[in-house]
Order: sequence, then C-alpha cells, then structure tokens
Amino acid sequence: MRGGTSLLSLCFVCALSYAEPVETELAGVTVELLELRQQGGALRLAVRFRNDGTDMSAAKAIRFGDIVLLNPATKQKYFGIKDADGRYLAGPVSDWNDGGRWWLRLSSGREAVLWMYFEAVAPGAALTVQLPLAFPFDDVAVTEGPRAYVDSTATVSSPSALKGSLISAKRANQELKVRVKLERATRHTADFAALEYRDAYVFDPIGKRKYALLKDTDGQFLAQPKSDQGDGGRYFLSGIQDSAAALMSLTFAAPPDDVAEVDVVLPWFVPFEAVQLSGAGGAAAGGVA
Repeated sequence: MRGGTSLLSLCFVCALSYAEPVETELAGVTVELLELRQQGGALRLAVRFRNDGTDMSAAKAIRFGDIVLLNPATKQKYFGIKDADGRYLAGPVSDWNDGGRWWLRLSSGREAVLWMYFEAVAPGAALTVQLPLAFPFDDVAVTEGPRAYVDSTATVSSPSALKGSLISAKRANQELKVRVKLERATRHTADFAALEYRDAYVFDPIGKRKYALLKDTDGQFLAQPKSDQGDGGRYFLSGIQDSAAALMSLTFAAPPDDVAEVDVVLPWFVPFEAVQLSGAGGAAAGGVA
C-alpha cells in the first residue's frame, strides 16, 4: 500500500472532466462533471462546484434524493444507494434530513466535490445526470475502471482546504485499523463543521455493506484525534495548522476475509477508493446492508 502519495496542486483535482461546466442557480457558481464511472460493483458520480463570484451560502440544501440518473432510451430513473437506516451513500453531508443533504457554502475562488454511489448499470450506458440547482448533463457515457480525478490512496476535502493520504489498512482480530494523515492544502481556511466519527465508515461496494467505527466501553468511538467527546467523539478540522499534520487512527469492524478491498469514507472528504486490506481475521458476517 502506498503512503505519502503526491497529492495534487489543488486546482482541487487535476483530471479532465467530461464536459464544460454548466451554470447553476447560485450567482458565480458553476458545476463540472468529474466522473460517472463503475468499479467494484458500484456506479460512482462526482461533480465539482466552483465559486468564481463572491463568498456565498446557498439558501436551500442540496438533497441527495433529488440527484437522479436517467436513461433517455428506456426512461428508467436511478437513485442513489441507501443504507438500512435510509441514509444515502453520498457526501459531503450537513445533516441526515430526507436521507441526507448538503448546505453548500463556498468562499470566492474555492471548490467542493459532491460524490454519490449508485447501483451498477449495463456497460456502455449513456445517462443524463440531473442535479438540483443546475442544468443537467446530457448523454454521459458511463466509464469503467479506476478513478482518475484523484489517486485512490489520496483524498481532498470539500471545501478544498485539506488533503489526506492513506497510510495503512490492516485487518486482525475482527478489527480493521486504518491510518490516515491529514494536512492543510491551502493557507486559506474553510468553514467546516466538526468531523463526526459517527458518520465515518468502510464500504464494501461488491457486497453492498457498511462497516462502522467500533466503540469502547464508555461509548466513545475508537478514533483519534478528538476535540471533544460529543456524540461519541468528533474532531474539528479547523485545528489543522499550515505547518502541521493530523494523524488519524480509526478502528472499524472488519469485513470478512474474502473482502479484499473497500472504500473508506470520512465526513467532509472524497472517499478513499479500492483500499487494499492487509491481514486476516475479519468477522464471518457483519456490517449494515
């Protein structure tokens, strides 16, 4: 597994997008389609919002339930994957009302990526991507294979102020221990809510199961660092200084040994994708459907 990956220059993401950005209902804000791609049993959508105007805060939230993929040929609609609690596998998440929604706030010149999981579709399909607050992206060809807009062992935050690298993911004794290094990507600060450890999870896209962080006997998540113990533990990302790094240690319930790779999801970050798991000793069954 690679650590210390070279992490973009923070144009936020460096890959070419599918098409030119489209206009939104938010003054000065455009949205760009980064990917509509299948890998590991799931279809993955990512779009990037950019603010070229003044500092803004949207008057209404983006509801993940309003994000729809449409097959123009068959008129079939596809909605995002939900877990057993009715929550969409999408981010960033401001709250879980209506299955999850995001209140978009962007300073001038800043970017943020919205991502979402869908069930896989037939190879070669061309879909229309319908987003709240924006013109749709028409006839987008679904691609196959690994992610191109950021390395699988790297992550970037939304808004674009932090970057991270995956150090290790080791499975033993029915636990999966994940180590992550977070650093500031720009000298400009971003307005983050706390990183709530209750919203962190590991996702097996083939088995369609989520694996949550474990708790200790006091009801606190097995996660560090912590700013306080609210809701089982949380960390204020604004505390990461320009010249310092935050070393994050997370202990999840381990997927079964036949699960070779997973996605690691941290609130306010693009997921780490196709993370190779080392070691054995996972649970025979577990996770949330």
